[in-house]
Amino acid sequence: MSLRLVLPVGMALAVKRVWIVVFAFAFILLNAGILQAQVSPGRTKVGVFVSLYSAKGPSWWDGQEIGFSHVDVARKFNDTSKYELFALVDPGTENNTFIQEQLRRFHFSAKVLDASKVSDLQQVQVMVSGNWQVNIEWSVLDAITKAVQSGVHLINEEHFGLIRPGYATGCPATKATWASHMNKDIESHAEEVKKYKERMTLLFGLTDPQFVWHLSYLDWKVSNKNYILSRFKNVQSSANLGINGLVGTSVSNQPFELVNSSSITDQWDGRTVNATSIDPFSVHRCGRGLAINISLVGDFKSLGSSDREDFVKQCADWAVTTSVSDPVGTRPEVGERIEIVEIRGRLTFVQRVLAVIRSLPLF
Repeated sequence: MSLRLVLPVGMALAVKRVWIVVFAFAFILLNAGILQAQVSPGRTKVGVFVSLYSAKGPSWWDGQEIGFSHVDVARKFNDTSKYELFALVDPGTENNTFIQEQLRRFHFSAKVLDASKVSDLQQVQVMVSGNWQVNIEWSVLDAITKAVQSGVHLINEEHFGLIRPGYATGCPATKATWASHMNKDIESHAEEVKKYKERMTLLFGLTDPQFVWHLSYLDWKVSNKNYILSRFKNVQSSANLGINGLVGTSVSNQPFELVNSSSITDQWDGRTVNATSIDPFSVHRCGRGLAINISLVGDFKSLGSSDREDFVKQCADWAVTTSVSDPVGTRPEVGERIEIVEIRGRLTFVQRVLAVIRSLPLF
């Protein structure tokens, strides 16, 4: 009886010694550069679009460019201890003077990524399209779609190609400065508009996608048990927020419900919009990745954030903790995985090795 008890313990110690030697040898090889470490350094790789086409392409105003305000969201990912920030630029624009000026504004990586190449986009975990990225080339939109389907997450803050290729005609301007060619464009590019809308349905899960400009502030019930808002602190049960940007009817269950069903008027073109048929905040799984659309304006404190850009950052932090198997529309059981991810980001390589050794069978 005693012999049977001693042998397994001896075998266990022998196996443990073997594993220690294996990991020690791997550690030496890693330091020598012979092997590439597969352990995440703990920083989230975020790509922010820095688009020359959006800044200087078609505009809603005669004689006035849209500009680079869509890059401003990068300031929320400027913490180099937590994020590795990459610029996602239009093809062939990396050395453009205006682009270089934008790259100097924030702590962008020296490695600039081509937004029209799927392989480049796959080098980040999350892509962020900031507010007022109104023009997107089809080559870039196609690459974005394929990257999301492969597992890269996408967050849109309001506009996302609404001028091109969306040809949307609503804008925050007076009729005196309205670009007169815009209304004619949408009539002569019906097929491209149809293609754009189909793409928004594919990416964001929004049926009947459209653009609305600053709809009246509405009272919403907020579910803090929602699969995304449950991860945020200090989310209140109600919110008074307006709607602005890309909207549609989401095919996924959403966190907002209007307190009172109502039809409201678009502040620019006077359209009557049924507010119950559009979702200003939606999360949709497109292939292996998540596409999050945020078209809200107002005080984001009710959603546990200091402002909309902070809300974008929180969504990015949440997205990278999810698994492709997590169901969209219900709260995924990612609590334990989230804690593991956060802890691992602070461990040294040696600590990780020891943790793996301790978790081996027989110990």
